[in-house]
Amino acid sequence: MDQQDIFVADLKALEDKLKERLQPIEPNQEFISELGKDLAKACYNGPQRRLGEGLLLTAGGFMIGLLIFWIGRKFLEAEGD
Repeated sequence: MDQQDIFVADLKALEDKLKERLQPIEPNQEFISELGKDLAKACYNGPQRRLGEGLLLTAGGFMIGLLIFWIGRKFLEAEGD
């Protein structure tokens, strides 16, 4: 018997003792079903959405700044000619 088998046997014995002493409960199947449906419908994307909005705002600001810089440069070139 190797160490893995001993561990599995000890774990099984511990589970059996806990099962005897704690008297496991049976959950309400209707509640479990409703919870499963609610979790399936839930779409959690809070931090990802905020990160995407921040990156989009930063990229938009960069593009507007680049456009203003480019227009200003064109005006200066036209003024220099």
